[in-house]
Amino acid sequence: DAIQIWTDVDGVMTCDPRLVPEARSIRVMTFSEAAELAYLGAKVLHPDTIAPAVQKNIPVYVLNSLHPDAKGTIITNDPQRLSGMSYDGLVKSIAVKKGQCIINVRSNRMFGRHGFMSELFSIFSQYGVSVEMISTSEVSVSLTVDEKSYSDDLLHDLKGFGEAEIEHGVATISVVGDNLRMSRGVAGRIFSALKDVNLRMISQGASEINVGFVVEEGEVLTAVNNLHTEFFSGQQNKGIFEVPAGSR
Repeated sequence: DAIQIWTDVDGVMTCDPRLVPEARSIRVMTFSEAAELAYLGAKVLHPDTIAPAVQKNIPVYVLNSLHPDAKGTIITNDPQRLSGMSYDGLVKSIAVKKGQCIINVRSNRMFGRHGFMSELFSIFSQYGVSVEMISTSEVSVSLTVDEKSYSDDLLHDLKGFGEAEIEHGVATISVVGDNLRMSRGVAGRIFSALKDVNLRMISQGASEINVGFVVEEGEVLTAVNNLHTEFFSGQQNKGIFEVPAGSR
């Protein structure tokens, strides 16, 4: 059994080709990488499609309807399919979500208080708002939500916890790869690539296979192209990445 997803690009890409013209098609990736990318906004993957495949270990083929002979992407945990396609790089793909906003809540009541975060997140649940990314300190929490789900009433209720403010016009960027969890120096390479970009927020996912951060929407192009150059400009692992059929 297998699931086929037909789209207008050659499978899952190293980044959105509309943002990074040099983006490449990824020949093979694991379910954990695909699930992470689906949640983080990869256009060709949808969480509702990936979830049953992950649960039942059904391989997924992401193919191009405009170039049906292109190899596309295989999503699988099958060692036989992965053989000969070992990947020693850190990052498989870069995901971008525009149209986000940052909500900052600062409260001295956070320090050492049990249940504060649970109470805070109950407000988001009450409004049906999904939190995309979160970063905390002893007395403050910053999180991102989709602009479309934000409301002034939500911010008003959050002010019951302390100082609350919102920053509009930001985007989340995430670098994803199974090898991130076993590697050192990832943060250093990211910060080096983004030394000229104002990072508004930084977060590492609980899965340890993605590192995310928030930038102003006007800096998305600079950020993703610098990251793509940093992690995909080398000559290694040519069997993993393909030049898109439409670019040949």
